[in-house]
Formats: sequence, C-alpha cells, structure tokens
Amino acid sequence: MIFEELLYNIYNINLIPILVISLAILFIFIGAEFPVSWDVKSATPIRIYQDCIEAHRTSIDAIRGINSKIFKGEIVKIEVVRGSVKQNKRAFRGYVTWRNAPYELVFVLKNNKRYKTGYKYPPQVDMMIRFFREQWGINVIDKGNGIGEVFERDTDIRVNVQELIDNAYK
Repeated sequence: MIFEELLYNIYNINLIPILVISLAILFIFIGAEFPVSWDVKSATPIRIYQDCIEAHRTSIDAIRGINSKIFKGEIVKIEVVRGSVKQNKRAFRGYVTWRNAPYELVFVLKNNKRYKTGYKYPPQVDMMIRFFREQWGINVIDKGNGIGEVFERDTDIRVNVQELIDNAYK
C-alpha cells in the first residue's frame, strides 16, 4: 500500500494497471507456450551425437535450466511412455491406431530434471530405446516390449507393421 502511494504521489503512476498488464502478459505467455510445446517437440527431431543429444528446448525448459544439448554423462535413466496413439495414413482411408506403442521418451537427468521428447513415431522410439540401451549403456525403463500393435482405425483389424513402416514416408 505504501509502495502504491509512493508511486502515485511521486511519479503519478497507478500500480493496478501495471499489475493487470503484467498478469495479461503472463497469461498470454502461458497460453501460447503450454498447448503447443508438446506439438513443437514432436515435430522437432532429436539429434544423437557421439557424446550428447540435441533436442528442442522450449522457453519453459530454458527457465527450468535444461540445455538444448544433453550430454551422455548427465542422463541417469530414460523412461518410455507407452499408450495408444493415432497416426494419419492415406493408404488406410483415415488413420491407424498404435496400441501399447512407445511414443515418447523421458530423459531423467542427474539434477533430477526431466526432459520429455514429445510424440515420436513408435518405430523410431524403439530404435532410440535400443541405441541408448546397447550403445550408450543407459538404463531404459520400459514397461512394454517392442513397437506395439497396429490396428486399422478404431477396429480390431490388424495392420501389417512392416508394411506400415515401409510406407511411412510415401
């Protein structure tokens, strides 16, 4: 209250509009960052180098102190997120549903920070799981096995996974 009176009497500034504008800016930032950050991470590739990975860093990750380069020695473990995800496929007149498929990796770092990769294509996630486990020797916690099963739309009609992978980029 004293601060507001001081601002108003000396500089002729009212504190309430400043607070309202600050809150509006904060809400705009939150509204713009959170709904799209997962989509942006999903669309951005993870680059794997000899001793580090390079991943997209959102402004929230920057505030949390996560660098865009995560070195091999910083990673304690990797957790695999599995579930049902839909993938658009023109060849199947709509989409296919992956069930019990790995679609996201969570890197747990030494400083107890967690980096989520966002949605990735299940066969790519499976390849990354094998790479990090076999080449880097990192503990990968995966409650499932393989790349899951693929079904046409929301039915129980199975789709050949190898055919889907072969035609993924056509």
